[in-house]
Amino acid sequence: MARGRVLREADESVVEGSRPTAKTKDGVFFRTDSPSAMRYKHTQIGYVTGGVSLAALPLIYYASMAEDGELGVFGHSMLGGFGVLAVLFSSLTVKVTDQELVFYFGPGFWERRFALDDIVSVEAVRTSPLYGWGIRYTPHGWLYNVSGLRAVEVTVRGEEQLRIGTDEPEALKAALNRGRRGRDGGEGISWKTNRGRCAPS
Repeated sequence: MARGRVLREADESVVEGSRPTAKTKDGVFFRTDSPSAMRYKHTQIGYVTGGVSLAALPLIYYASMAEDGELGVFGHSMLGGFGVLAVLFSSLTVKVTDQELVFYFGPGFWERRFALDDIVSVEAVRTSPLYGWGIRYTPHGWLYNVSGLRAVEVTVRGEEQLRIGTDEPEALKAALNRGRRGRDGGEGISWKTNRGRCAPS
């Protein structure tokens, strides 16, 4: 997959300010004079979470009208609740700066931050459809996703594993590895394949 969503030279809108950038051998651009330079940013659309919530709206409306002839308090509450869910889980944005991993749903709901120094390992994985979408606790730790089955499993020092859904897991893993390597002067994050093997960064 092309790294179209990893920061490009012309993509200044995702970098705070307009300071000079530098290019890595992978074609990633980042600020060279800021401790919080953006190395990676990607937003995945929530076709499953947002779509299901939106699809429920007309069903609730017609079901309420067919039974009572009007929406009533319950009908309005259900419509409002699913409408809010559709907005909150409409997307999942993941950012990697020189200092931390950040991700959040929709307009900024349920934001989580992890220092790159605390990230021990990163693994590209495939989740089970039985785990569902949204925010779920699974046998592999917390899962945050909005669509699809691909994810990146992150092990954080002092915490259990967590999985972040994404439609470009390899690009996110590479961005995390570069960010960690840039902070500690060459020692990258250890990474694993789905076969359980580990290799140095």
